[in-house]
Amino acid sequence: MNRASRELGLSRSTVHRLLATLASYSYVEQDPVTRAYRPGPAWGGVARSAPPAEPSAVDEAAPPRRASMVRRGTRPIDELMFEIFRTNDRLLAVGDATVKGLGLTSARWLVLGAVAMSPKPLPVAQIARSMGLSRQAVQRLANEMSGDGLLELRDNPNHRRVRIVVLTGAGMRAYEAALERWRETWTSRMEESLTESEIVETTRRLRRLRRLVRSRMALD
Repeated sequence: MNRASRELGLSRSTVHRLLATLASYSYVEQDPVTRAYRPGPAWGGVARSAPPAEPSAVDEAAPPRRASMVRRGTRPIDELMFEIFRTNDRLLAVGDATVKGLGLTSARWLVLGAVAMSPKPLPVAQIARSMGLSRQAVQRLANEMSGDGLLELRDNPNHRRVRIVVLTGAGMRAYEAALERWRETWTSRMEESLTESEIVETTRRLRRLRRLVRSRMALD
């Protein structure tokens, strides 16, 4: 598990959760003696159904430690997805650590940010769509933060059955404090390595990718 964590660039807890899920579907199995993981009975069907990949520039430029992954048919879009997964996992971890002293988590801060950046109060479903979270998760977080005095759930004048989420004074102060900590600890350093044009272009491409994923999910 430690090796998988290093190779994938994900936290050990995330890898443990993923391996447990794969094991429940028999895609992997754990040796009872060595505790090492290996392909399970269901893995053969996945391997046989995977289409072969054409060599690409990514294949040539891949670091040695990931050569085995490339040989197994990884395509540029696969590499991109893996990098996004890794980055997301690391951002959530450092986000949790950054805002912990403020009584927040990355998920709580994300919801506060959605409400703070919106020009008008939003219902839970819209917050979930804009932040890429499930409606159930956002509802749970909104209820928790309402109890903590960070958010207020008000009646919606446009829909009697759907309430809207509003920041309280304490919620705005918590959001701004978290943003200030994040800038001091992380984004100021990132801005030293990335130009403004690189940041803008990366944001544009990620938004396009998010729209593609969302449209695909709507079709399914």
